[in-house]
Amino acid sequence: MLLGLCSLVMLAAVRCHEAGLLSVESTAWYAKPEPTFSDCLRLVRSRIWQARIGRGSEERADLVQFPREVVDALIHSLATAA
Repeated sequence: MLLGLCSLVMLAAVRCHEAGLLSVESTAWYAKPEPTFSDCLRLVRSRIWQARIGRGSEERADLVQFPREVVDALIHSLATAA
C-alpha cells in the first residue's frame, strides 16, 4: 500500500514537473540541485489542499471562506503532523 501511495505521488509530481510547477525547497543549511521526494510530496499535498479549500471561492477573492469540514480537517492534519 505504501509503495502504491509513493507511486501515485510520483506520477502526480511528474505531471506537475512537466507543467513547470515543481520547485526545489531550499534551506539555509542544505542546497539541493534536484527535487527530492519531500518536494514532490509537498507539491502534491499543496495541490490537494488548494483543490479542497479553493472550491466554491472566486479565484482572485481577497477573502476565502472555509467550510467547517475543511477547517476541521486542517486542524486535525496540523495536530497529527506535530
